[in-house]
Amino acid sequence: MLTPDAVKVAEGDQKTARELEITGQSYAARIIPVADFAGNTAGLVHVMVPPSAYLAIAGQMRLLAIGGGAVALLAGLGFAVVFSGQISKTLLRMIAKMRRLAGGDLDLDFQSDRRIGGEVGQMAEALVHFRESIAEELVLKRERDAAAAHQKAVVDILAEGYDALRRDYNATVASLAELIADISDAAQTINASVAAINGSAHELSQRTENAAATLQETAAALQDLTTSISATAEGARGADAISRDAIGKARSGSQMLGETVRAMGEIDASAGEIARIIHVIDDIAFQTNLLALNAGVEAARAATLAWSPRKCAPLPSAPARRWAPSSRRSRGSQSGSARLPSWPANSRWGWARSTSRPASSTT
Repeated sequence: MLTPDAVKVAEGDQKTARELEITGQSYAARIIPVADFAGNTAGLVHVMVPPSAYLAIAGQMRLLAIGGGAVALLAGLGFAVVFSGQISKTLLRMIAKMRRLAGGDLDLDFQSDRRIGGEVGQMAEALVHFRESIAEELVLKRERDAAAAHQKAVVDILAEGYDALRRDYNATVASLAELIADISDAAQTINASVAAINGSAHELSQRTENAAATLQETAAALQDLTTSISATAEGARGADAISRDAIGKARSGSQMLGETVRAMGEIDASAGEIARIIHVIDDIAFQTNLLALNAGVEAARAATLAWSPRKCAPLPSAPARRWAPSSRRSRGSQSGSARLPSWPANSRWGWARSTSRPASSTT
């Protein structure tokens, strides 16, 4: 009855079960190997059991399971119907309270619902907080309405004078805007004028510096000229002394002595003219120093007030016009003093020419 494959499977220590049919009857067969003390397979036990007993037990168990499931289903349905009814009633009651609360009814009692606990208690607790929030909102709304009414009353009282105040304010703002625009334009004009004045002042200061340097050089030249004229005057005074001595010696002479006296008189007149010229030159030097001082003062004022250089340019020309005639008179006097009478070298009056030569050479 055992096939070689079944024997090999049993020897491999693999428990196998299979169904066999003998003489038209089904059996559940299983091969169990039997080992000796050495652990080797000594034999095989082939167990065959008819499955009808098992099938009967399985049928009974199936019936019991179906019956228990049906009873449990019915019991669950019953409990579900009972509890769902209670839950639905509670939910309907909570929904009704919510609608009343939404309608503004704040006198609802949620204590019984809060005692239920669970989700319903949590819903009741949330509705209590919601009711308190609505109550606070209503209080705030009443306060806002009262404040709005008070504000409206104040606005109504002030409405009569507000229109005139608004017109005056708008007119003032418009005037202020025009004034600011005018001030802005004036500021731009002043900025442009200041820039131009700064440029002119800078140019004028440079010209004034140049003029001051020129005046300083002129003053130095006049100082040198004054020194030279002073030396000439000293020579003229020496010549005058010599001429006076010659006049004293020539008193004992004849007509030539008279000519010498007249020549000495001319030299004396020339010396007086030279002294007058020296006085004029001293005045010119003093005026030149004053002109240099005035030029420095005018330069400072011009840098501050941005005067035009044309106002300061004519100042140095006046002393120049006075110097020219004085110089011509000085040259004429010197030329006149140089024109002395001449005598022959072998004349007995040759001493007068030798006496007068130092005066002319010194002059």
